[in-house]
Amino acid sequence: MSKVNSAPIKKQPVNQDVYNTFPVMGNEEVLYEYTQENKFCGCTDIYYTTLTDARVLIRIDTTTCCNQQDYTDASLFLRDIAVIRQFRESRCCRKSKIIELRGIFGSKILRIPENDMNDLQMEISTRVGNHKLISHH
Repeated sequence: MSKVNSAPIKKQPVNQDVYNTFPVMGNEEVLYEYTQENKFCGCTDIYYTTLTDARVLIRIDTTTCCNQQDYTDASLFLRDIAVIRQFRESRCCRKSKIIELRGIFGSKILRIPENDMNDLQMEISTRVGNHKLISHH
């Protein structure tokens, strides 16, 4: 039987409104939120990206030509990220910059405003490093 210790909650969780099925957990702090809207071929995709001090939360909200709405949510723990890659993606005759995160979860794409990409990449890589260093001690 394994014994699991949990960290004591040092502050009350705030009911943070994030666009994601996965809620903000106790002691977790929302750092940045980004929204990117892409319209193509009569459809709309809205990408919500939330960076917390422990995770990256991603929601892809799709509205089709028939006004049907679907969404996909993902929760990636920072300690599970192994690769960050920025590149240009050609889609519907437009080239847009995106960030790809890879790790034990597979691969996830972040679509955020281009002006914020370099800052987000630096923030994620710094926090990933901090989580991995802390887990070694």
